[in-house]
Order: sequence, then C-alpha cells, then structure tokens
Amino acid sequence: MNPIPTGPQFWRSLDELAQSPAFIAQAQREFPTDASVWEDELSRRDFLKMMAASFALAGLTACGMPQEKIVPYVREPEGITPGNPLSYATVMTLGGYALGLLVQSREGRPLKIEGNPQHPASLGATDVFAQASILSLYDPHRSQAILRGGAPSSWNAFAAALRDLVEARARIRILTETITSPTLAALLKPFQWHSYEPINNDNARAGARLVFGQPVETRYRFDQADVVLSLDADFLMGVRYAHDFMARRRVRAGTTAMNRLYVIESSPTNTGAVADHCRRVRPTEIEALARALLAGNTDDRWLAAVAKDLRANRGLVVPGNAQLPSVHAIAHLLNEQLGNNGVEHTEPVAAQGGSLDALVTDMTAGNVDALLILGGNPVQSAPGFLDAMRHVRTRIQ
Repeated sequence: MNPIPTGPQFWRSLDELAQSPAFIAQAQREFPTDASVWEDELSRRDFLKMMAASFALAGLTACGMPQEKIVPYVREPEGITPGNPLSYATVMTLGGYALGLLVQSREGRPLKIEGNPQHPASLGATDVFAQASILSLYDPHRSQAILRGGAPSSWNAFAAALRDLVEARARIRILTETITSPTLAALLKPFQWHSYEPINNDNARAGARLVFGQPVETRYRFDQADVVLSLDADFLMGVRYAHDFMARRRVRAGTTAMNRLYVIESSPTNTGAVADHCRRVRPTEIEALARALLAGNTDDRWLAAVAKDLRANRGLVVPGNAQLPSVHAIAHLLNEQLGNNGVEHTEPVAAQGGSLDALVTDMTAGNVDALLILGGNPVQSAPGFLDAMRHVRTRIQ
C-alpha cells in the first residue's frame, strides 16, 4: 500500500485536484496533450532511427567546402596589393554638408570608416551616421540595375527617354536634396528646380532675414566661448561643434577654466545631458524666455542668473533649427548685444531651389509632365507628396 502523504499536496489543475475520470484517463496516456495515436506498423524506435539518420546525412551535405576558383588579377588595379588594406580619403554628405572621412578597404570592399584629421569638419572624428553609412554599401535592397516600369532596362534606353522628353518640350521639374556644390547648382539653374530636406534650416534662414535683411550662414566658435546658452539646440550632434565644445571641458595645466553650458529645451537631448544647468519647458515657452533675456528684466531667478552669467562672460547663444524664425532673430540680437567673438556670418553655402509646396501644388494641378528626383525619398518624408505625384505621367528616381 502507498503511504498516505502527510506533507503539503501540490496540483497543477482543478481537474487533478478533483481526480476526475477524464483527467485520470488522459494522464494514463503516454502523450496526454492531444497526441495522435501511432497507428503505423513502423515502431517508434525505428522511426527515431530513420529521423536521426536523415538529420546526420543532411548535416554532412552542409560540411563540404564550395568549389571556388581563385584567379589572380589579369590587370591588377594600381595601388592594390592583395592582402594589404588600402586607405583613402573621401567625404560623406548629410543634409548637403560634407564630413571628411578616411575609409579602409580590402580588395575594393570598404570595411572601416574613421574621421579625417585634416578635414576641418571632422578633425579625425565621425558621428553615428558616418559609422552606419558603411552598412548601406552592402544593403541588399540597393538598386542593382536600371528598371523601367519594374522591368530591366539600360542606360541607353534611359538617355533616349530623357531626350524624347526634352525634344517634346515637356514640362520637367527636378527635385533634389540640399545642394552645396557650386557646379551642380550651376547645372540646375536652367531648369525648374526644387530642393527639399526633411530636417532643414529654413527657420534659421528666415530668422537671419529678419535681422540682416538676407539669409546668412551662421557658425559658432565654441572653443572661444566661456558661457554657452542653448535654446533647444542639440549642437553636440555636430562633429566639429562637439570637438570644439568638449575641448573647453578638459582642464589642463596652463589653460583657462572649464566653460559653462545652460540649456533650455523642450525634449531631452545629448546637449542637455551634459549641461551644467538644464531647464525643460514647453516648446511654446522658449520664445517668451528668449524675449525676457533680450529685454534684460525678468522675475525668473533661474533666467536672471543665466542673463548675469552671459553678460559677465560675453556668452554665446545658440538657437535650435526647429525653433521659430523669431527665436533665431532674438538669438542674433542677443549675440550682438553680448558682444562675443564666437559667431561668424558668411554667405549661404547651400543653393536654394523652389519650395516643395510649390512643386506639390503644380503637380496636383497637372502642370508637371515629368518629375526627376535626384536623391532622397520624399514619398516617405513628405506627407501628401505621393498623392500629388500620381498626377505626373513620367516619374524618374
């Protein structure tokens, strides 16, 4: 007889606790979870032996080395020695602005990206976009051939189709990303050309026009600033800005004291994470705070302390690209009022084409016969662009 258990009893379900006849019948089966009854004459042991042999044979077929023919260069490229890496200097553009890079490759395959120490925009450093760009070179979804209507085509067919459009005097529009190349800008001038960037500095240009009467390019010298105020500007995402700013955060013998960073932002950023004093506000409050700084009279103790530090050290005020043109204009006036030496104004580097809004309006109205898109993906980044593009007969990307 089985001894009567005296300790605590455990059960996995209410049926097991009740010891119902259905549960007892199911528990006595070898495979209780709705397993089918083995009705074949082949025994379970023989079946397992056959499956084990099948897996073993399948594994052996994967162990063989594929047959590859190693053929030396018939015409060896100049400067390439098999087995030795080759490094070359190049640039990568992001938002139209170039970042100097050094790329290491082996037999024509780029493997590693570093910053070019001799390029003024990188000074030997890179950002996350440059490091990730090498993966795009091996992207299986990259275009492998010219397609026309989904079917393979050729360069000659493309050139002939484009020539037919020109000869027929079709209304052709060209859409590009930000262009900073003077040569490419000069080639685009004879055409109806539009430029678009999902993340742009349109507000910065509009703010400069309010103060200077024309758009200007503004550069900040963080290596010359003792005190910096960021108005929702994540400037540490820029490689050169991060290099110059962090150079003043390192105290060395014979150098001046560390700089101080005040940040007013509407969402967490890398710049706000390293700030000495960070204040997070609603996006609609930033303009009012900037105006209070410009007026010089505020009851806000935190803002008053920032204003005092900026005036005592001829500080630098940096507005974010996403801020309103009025905030950019106030920042220009503040920098002029503080009399700092960390701001440089030059002619705009980027060439300006027509707006995307004007292009969408013309496409919707049927005033565009052919659209040539050079870079970018406005269908993904510009709401309403796809619906307008359906009114264009010929679309080239």
